[in-house]
Amino acid sequence: MTDKFKITGAVARSKTEFSVGLNILPLNAEDPYTIFLSYDGSKTQPWARSDANRNLSDLTDLKGTYFGLSDEEFAYRLDEDGLNSEKIKGMGIYADDATEGAGNIITNIDGTPYIVGQRRQYYKRSGDGVWMKMSTQELVPGKNQKDIDFEGIDGLSKDAIFLCGQTVTEDYFTPDDLEEKMNAALENDDDDEYDRIDALIEARRPKPEGRAYHWDGSYWTQIDVEDYFPKTVFVDSKGRTWLGCNQGTVLQVERDEDGEFDVDDIEIIEDSRTDIYSITEFKGRLILASAEGLFAYDENFDSLDDEIVRIKPKLNKALGPRPSPLKVQAVDDVMFYFDYNLGIYIWDGDKAWTNIPIPPEFLERDFKGLKP
Repeated sequence: MTDKFKITGAVARSKTEFSVGLNILPLNAEDPYTIFLSYDGSKTQPWARSDANRNLSDLTDLKGTYFGLSDEEFAYRLDEDGLNSEKIKGMGIYADDATEGAGNIITNIDGTPYIVGQRRQYYKRSGDGVWMKMSTQELVPGKNQKDIDFEGIDGLSKDAIFLCGQTVTEDYFTPDDLEEKMNAALENDDDDEYDRIDALIEARRPKPEGRAYHWDGSYWTQIDVEDYFPKTVFVDSKGRTWLGCNQGTVLQVERDEDGEFDVDDIEIIEDSRTDIYSITEFKGRLILASAEGLFAYDENFDSLDDEIVRIKPKLNKALGPRPSPLKVQAVDDVMFYFDYNLGIYIWDGDKAWTNIPIPPEFLERDFKGLKP
């Protein structure tokens, strides 16, 4: 990896095929630029590259076609014919016709691509270049909450979909009387009074809340996760649902005999403010990625009673300063581990960690092709 371009989106198709998108971090809204790379290990030259003048949010795969999502107005289709854009009306922040906010996640559910994003954006691809906006207006943000930003989507079919994210609070303005008292405390160098007033203001300020929903083909059901901030949702091979949240917490969501959703929580990383933002199931274990590293349950992870195991990947530390997990994904009989700083790895579930280095010339913005 170079000092500039970092992997910001990734998806594996098979144990020998994957795609990554790379951006310069921090993202630059005035000069957006993404390098799309695809890899096919069966070819003599496995790498192929396409570029786009947008910043990448996420990547997914569908039947031999990679789909990329930009934060502004476009989904991208990447296949043997190259890179093609599909406009999503209203999506974005800085685009000329943006009204809805950024797109966050793109995924494939039962053969159909879906997108979620800010302000309750929820789209389904209904045909070539056609993204249908699905109604989420019945998902009411709640008291003192202005809207909902979706950050995760997964499911088994179009009639069993989970969304998760958090609310955006209503604007809050400090009452004039408290503002005057705070200014007076400052003038009098009264730290105790200042802290008291500041605490009153903070107590009145609306707080964001976690949100999760289930769609059964006809109705939305809200799941009780207000005290957490879900960052990702994963449905495992047995149909169980897991929410990766803030403070190193994962939630297990199960439906009881009455159709109600029960939520069990477990703290993965004690005394941590880190988020769990990628989950996969690999060889009987639930694998979770966070800024603190990778963690796993053992073979009986459905009980939530087993000891949590830290996974220590064998990484090429020469590529960067420290591990920074982006995504874990199990495919075939291996697990892909994509890292912002340290690149692309394939794990066999035991001791073998294989690094797939990106050729340096593919990381140059003015890429002119491979040397003969």
